[in-house]
Amino acid sequence: MSQPEDPTALPMSSPMADRLVFLPRSLQQFAAGNVSRNTLLMKLLPLSFITLFGTLFIAAQHFPEEYDWRRRVISHLISPRYNPEGYLLPSIGLAVAALLALPVAGYAEQRLHGVAPKLSQWAGVGLGLGIFLMVTVALPFNVPSMPASVHWVHEALARTAAVAIIGGMICCCLCGLKDRFRGGQTLSRLMVAGWTSLTLLPFVCGILAGILKICRKAKMEWAMDLRLQLKQTAVWQLAFWEWVGVVAFILFLLTAAMLLPARIRPGR
Repeated sequence: MSQPEDPTALPMSSPMADRLVFLPRSLQQFAAGNVSRNTLLMKLLPLSFITLFGTLFIAAQHFPEEYDWRRRVISHLISPRYNPEGYLLPSIGLAVAALLALPVAGYAEQRLHGVAPKLSQWAGVGLGLGIFLMVTVALPFNVPSMPASVHWVHEALARTAAVAIIGGMICCCLCGLKDRFRGGQTLSRLMVAGWTSLTLLPFVCGILAGILKICRKAKMEWAMDLRLQLKQTAVWQLAFWEWVGVVAFILFLLTAAMLLPARIRPGR
């Protein structure tokens, strides 16, 4: 049975909060994840997801041609080049959605601290940095006057955000696996299994793609035939996996908010 909500269990200070001393107190506590489970599940995360998908849906309606989510990457919706009439709203929506989801990083770090103090800090840094970088990915890229020569900044920020988020997810999984191997006294088995499955997805797909590429270069007939077949499907498209990654990360955040302990256990 889950533990009751207990806001008084939240610490006055945390490693995440200590890294945000330059912010006003209220923003510092928000960004550090000093919020309740109910606040995350009933307010912040629903607003974040509605804002994200709602603005992307509206942007898709203003796309110059029919938007195929399986073949068109998300950045096309927030690009003044590809979506000149509808890029601004999803750009703002992506930034707002990221800011609303930001507290999950500190929330997870605090509740994983008792399991693995160092790993939990890396988890918080990775998730927090990755989510925050999504704000920078959305906003600067959408200035129409930005020279084409510096568009690489957008790509670099996007890739850094992805790497940071995946790194944070891996650290969360390692905390969960450490707890399970130690007897499973703190974290839910269902949560750890869910985290691990969602995090392993890109790695398994990447390994399979690498094997296929090696076999194709080795002129193996089955690999060449399989490649031709896959090229006709959405599975071969980067956009398809980008959307899959977004959904996987959303499920990761929801799992963290729903199944992490409501109370913070003291570090060991």
